[in-house]
Amino acid sequence: MLFRSRSRLAMLVRDKISEGTDLDIRKCFNSQTGASDGVFPGDFCVIRENSITGFLLEVGFLTNADDRGFMSDPAGQRRIAHAVADGIYEYFCLQHGQQDADEG
Repeated sequence: MLFRSRSRLAMLVRDKISEGTDLDIRKCFNSQTGASDGVFPGDFCVIRENSITGFLLEVGFLTNADDRGFMSDPAGQRRIAHAVADGIYEYFCLQHGQQDADEG
């Protein structure tokens, strides 16, 4: 996952994807920075030229048979979408001081 700075949003979405799917993107390794938590800085126009918080998400690789199978399955796609939505929801709950995101 790429972000402008160590974004709380990116880390929340990463955690929700790793918890709610078979894709543990927390174990990804960035050879440029040495980071191994699945959240890496990136200098991409879509992130750099925006004034709002944002991230780019890569949930797997089509060259990996397990990733490809999970991402090709409609149930896997729903799990990914729900995990991303849960991470974004939790981020906004935290931004607005709501203690329990599940009560929302």
